[in-house]
Amino acid sequence: MRMTGLRLSGTDSFPRGGPWRPLRRRRDQAVVLYVALVGALVGLTTALALCEVVVKTHASVEKRMRKSASFAAAIAGLEQAKLVLANSSIPTDHIPIAFSGALANEDYSVTVDWLTANQFSLVSTGVRGDAQTVLSRTMTYDRYADLRVVTYGRTYKTMGPITVISIFGHGVNQVDPLPETPDYNWWRNEAKKTPGHYYSTTSGTTFNKAKDALSGIYFFEGDVHILLHASLWKGTIVSMGNIEVNNLEKVASPSPTQPVLVAKGNIDLREGDVDGAVFCEGEFRIANGKLTGRITCGDFKGNNGLVSDGGNLAYYTLLNGFSYASATYIHRCVYSGWAESE
Repeated sequence: MRMTGLRLSGTDSFPRGGPWRPLRRRRDQAVVLYVALVGALVGLTTALALCEVVVKTHASVEKRMRKSASFAAAIAGLEQAKLVLANSSIPTDHIPIAFSGALANEDYSVTVDWLTANQFSLVSTGVRGDAQTVLSRTMTYDRYADLRVVTYGRTYKTMGPITVISIFGHGVNQVDPLPETPDYNWWRNEAKKTPGHYYSTTSGTTFNKAKDALSGIYFFEGDVHILLHASLWKGTIVSMGNIEVNNLEKVASPSPTQPVLVAKGNIDLREGDVDGAVFCEGEFRIANGKLTGRITCGDFKGNNGLVSDGGNLAYYTLLNGFSYASATYIHRCVYSGWAESE
C-alpha cells in the first residue's frame, strides 16, 4: 500500500510571518486611525476653545463700549442739568425735579434735589443696552453768574439818590457785551398771534387812559408812551424804539421767564411801578420810579428811585425769547464730589 503524505510549504500553507500577520496589520491600521481621530479631536477642541476666546473677547469689547457709551450719556445728563436748573424754580420752592433725554443711541435720566442754600444733589443715570452708569454729584449753583439787579454794558451814573438792593449781595455788574440778547423777530411773531397786539406804526403809540389795561405780548415798531393810570397786568411790551413809563399804576410780567419791558432804544421809568425783568440796548433811566426785578441795559442813569430783586431768586431765571453768551452758562455751576456705580 502506497501512502501519500501532506506536504507543507511556504506557498500553500501559512503566510510569511506566521498566521498572526493579518492581525498585526489590522492592529496597526487601528492605531493609525486612533491617532488620527485623537489628533482631529484635539484640533477640534483647540478650534472651539479659540472660537470661545474670540467670542468672549468680542463680547467683552462690546460690553466695554456700551459701558463707555452709558458713561458719556450720564455726563451729558449732568451738563443738561445746568440748563434745566437755569429755568426751574427749585432754588426757591425746593421741589425736586426730574428730566430725561437722549445722546445718540444712549438715554439718560437725571434727578435734582435741593440740599441747602445754593447746594444741590444730582444723580444722572446713563443707559446703553444692558450697560448702565450712575453718577452722583453735588453742585454749587450760581444762577445769576453774570446777571445782577443792574447789569450794564457801558456806563453807570447816579444823578441823585438811587437805591439798589439785593439780599444776595449781587447789586451791580458791568458786562460788555451784554450777556443776554433779545430775539426781536420771536417777540414780533408772538405778538402777531393775537389780534390787536402788533403795532406796525413807527410814529409812536400812547396809552393814556385807565381803560388801556393790557395783558399778553405787545410789539411796537416805534416808540411807546405809557402815561397816567394805564396798567399792564401780566404782560410784555417790546419796542423797536423807546419806552416811556410815566405815572403808571402797575406793570408786571406774567412769569419769571418772561420780561416785562424790552426796548431796542431807551427806557424811561418815571413815577411808575414795574415788576419783572427789563432790557434795553440803550439807556435805562429811573426817576422817582420803583422796579422790583432786574435790569439789563447798555447804560444806566438813576435819580431818586428804587431797584430791588425783592429777595427773589426767580428774577434771575433766563428769559424766553433771549439768547445768552456761553460764559453765562459756563460759570453758573460748579460740581464737587464724585460717585460712580453700575
